[in-house]
This record gives sequence, structure tokens and C-alpha cells, in this order.
Amino acid sequence: MTTIESDRLYLNRKVSEVFDYLMNAGNYEKLMPSNVTSFETDGTTVHLTVQGLGRLSLAITESLPNEWVKIEPVSKTPFFFFIQWNVSASGANTSVICRVEADLNVMMKIMAQRLLKDLINTQVHNLKTQIEAS
Repeated sequence: MTTIESDRLYLNRKVSEVFDYLMNAGNYEKLMPSNVTSFETDGTTVHLTVQGLGRLSLAITESLPNEWVKIEPVSKTPFFFFIQWNVSASGANTSVICRVEADLNVMMKIMAQRLLKDLINTQVHNLKTQIEAS
């Protein structure tokens, strides 16, 4: 498995607020980078198209309150992966980092690693912007 980590950011919000935000599948639309060309949600599952990766359907599958949220594909993908958001209290702030665990062969790693890193870095930075603006 290949692990790809985002930047670690500190948000000026309580950990419970950040966790609750991440548990709402509809909020992820505001976190997506410009290479996501479509985004739909039915409340629990999101369907999106990412240039270079194709169409994906993802759902929040597991969570531990105020600690982590796990998102996994619910449709066929070229490789197995999951996304995990980790949040923790850091004084009056919340530390947040996003990780992708992916089963990538050498060729897929070359093609997808940078795209996945850019995707999750954009998401954590957009999370900071969105949640601190509210």
C-alpha cells in the first residue's frame, strides 16, 4: 500500500465542528479542486468526475467521533484506495491531515501519486478556508 499525506493544517475551530463538517457528504463539494468536473450527492454518497482519474462514487464508511472519518469507493475503481481524514484537538485549534492509502502498482503509482497528493492538499486548504469563513 502506498500512503500519501496532505499538509497538516491547524484550523481555528473546535475539533467537534471540524469532525461534523467532514461527516456531511455534501460539504465535500466545497473542498474539491478545479479538476473535479462534476459533483453530485444523495446525502451519504458522492459521485464525482476527476480529470485524469475518471468517475468515482465515494461514501463515508467508518468514523470515530472527533478523531477520524474514512471514505471509500462504492463503485469499481482501477485500484483499491481509501481516504482518511484525521482530526485532533491542538489547544484551542484543530489539527487536520488527510491521507490516501492506495494499492498502486509501479505504473499506477507514477501516474496517480501526484494527482492524489494535489487532490488532498487542495481539499485540506479549502477546508481551512470554508470552515474558518463560517
